[in-house]
Amino acid sequence: MEAWKMWKRGFDAWEQATATLMEQVVQSPAVLGPAGAMMSAAMRAKASADRQAATLWGQAGVAVKRDQERTLHAVNQLGSRLLDLQEQLAAQHELLAAQNQQLVAQGSEIVALRAALDAATSKPARKTTRKKKTTER
Repeated sequence: MEAWKMWKRGFDAWEQATATLMEQVVQSPAVLGPAGAMMSAAMRAKASADRQAATLWGQAGVAVKRDQERTLHAVNQLGSRLLDLQEQLAAQHELLAAQNQQLVAQGSEIVALRAALDAATSKPARKTTRKKKTTER
């Protein structure tokens, strides 16, 4: 057990010294400059490879990421326009319902006025009867 504790203390001391040294090395401009250049070169290479892959798949007739994004954008625009049209339709429905109620109320008033007029003139509403034509032979 004593050997383990001794080894553990030695490892901790080595780790502390190594971590301090590595922080100094990694933060050094002599390391950061070339590392940044390598990262930039790797990103340019990846972008070029992505473009070439998209071109290859596009020539094969497969929808690539850009095509899918364009289609998704169009679907989202159509969905948005559909929601707008539904809102407009609901507003028109409410307006027509209100106008219908007004017309029904006006119709009821007209019927009541007609009944009052007929009652005031004491003439019953004229019934139209059709006389049958008789042809004598």
